[in-house]
Amino acid sequence: MGSIKQLAPGVVANPEVGFGRPCIEGTGIATEVVADRFKAGESVWQLMRDYDVTPSAIQDAIRYETNSIPKQGEDSQFYCQNVACYARRQRQRLRPQNDSH
Repeated sequence: MGSIKQLAPGVVANPEVGFGRPCIEGTGIATEVVADRFKAGESVWQLMRDYDVTPSAIQDAIRYETNSIPKQGEDSQFYCQNVACYARRQRQRLRPQNDSH
């Protein structure tokens, strides 16, 4: 039997629920799914209604997934390298292309 880890306010990981993925506390609702739906344009109100949880539970899930700190179990150096790599790729993608090759 695994132990439940409190990852952030309102967010837990339980190896017996959702394969240990971060979930809204007291539910099996994956924080990643909530945040992805929010990023896709759904409102906190819609998510709250769909999952039958409080607005603060939805906000905690979104906050956890969009926070720029390493999540539980992630190596902070690896995380920072990935963030730097992502930022570098974004800058390259946004840089004007030179058509005179």
